[in-house]
Amino acid sequence: MRHHEGIGRRHRLQAALRCGYPVLNEDLYLSLGRNLLARGYSVAMADLPGQGITMMDELHWEAEAEKPIAAVTQLLVDRFGAKPGRMALIGLSLGGYFVARAAGERDCPTTSRR
Repeated sequence: MRHHEGIGRRHRLQAALRCGYPVLNEDLYLSLGRNLLARGYSVAMADLPGQGITMMDELHWEAEAEKPIAAVTQLLVDRFGAKPGRMALIGLSLGGYFVARAAGERDCPTTSRR
């Protein structure tokens, strides 16, 4: 996972980005991440199993992509002080499907069930 400055800052908007196969985080950063940073967002990107650099480690697609997404968002909360109510999951292409599934899960830190 790549952490970019400011995830835990109290008043910053936060974005966790995910794209579909076979886009690397470097491509996603250049196309979207740096623009979000310039607009005041904190940005975090992670390769899920079977995506990006993890393919080289022989990790394979996870049928339930919401599980690794929930783990990444929980890590952002626990380790970097991200605020779930201020976090946006952004997914492009197949990543849009993955983050929609993750947002629908009760265990996803970004989902408010009040």
